[in-house]
Amino acid sequence: ALNESYIQEGTVQLQNLTGSVILEHLDKGEPVITTNLVQPGEKSILAALLSPGKRAISIDVTAQSVSSGLIQPGDYVDVLVSKVVSPSGGNSYGQTTAVVSNVKVLALDKVMNETDQKLPTTTIPKVATLEVGPGQAELISAAAKEGTLSLSLHSISSTNGATNEDEITSMVTVIRGKEKTQVQVNQ
Repeated sequence: ALNESYIQEGTVQLQNLTGSVILEHLDKGEPVITTNLVQPGEKSILAALLSPGKRAISIDVTAQSVSSGLIQPGDYVDVLVSKVVSPSGGNSYGQTTAVVSNVKVLALDKVMNETDQKLPTTTIPKVATLEVGPGQAELISAAAKEGTLSLSLHSISSTNGATNEDEITSMVTVIRGKEKTQVQVNQ
């Protein structure tokens, strides 16, 4: 007399559910319904993995910008923007600034940390997907237009899985007459 959508012992191979994500909160003893599961590779798996209030943003990366491929899903990183600054009447110079700090790497290319699969260190990813707050997503998107983005890896002992979503760094351009100056502002 049980609902057919309930997962029951003997009706489903448990290994086929490995890596699945439950879309709704379950109380202890509550049945799992197949329609509440998202399998790896299904369309909404990333949305199911995001923490409440967070966003996923993807950025283009190179071997240099992801520490030669040693950054893996589940690591915490700072996002840096590097650009050439050419002050009027002066010599051009390079400038690197932190855009956001201590954000989680959700995926590299299509490899996510919720699977046991790791990206081979000989494979250099082309896209990194990060878990950020809404304001951080806007800053990263704007920074991508200004220069080259890189990821700076945090030590595992300094993160302990905790993110500081309130720490947002922004650059403001101050114009005084003909002189332009970039000023870093922490929000």
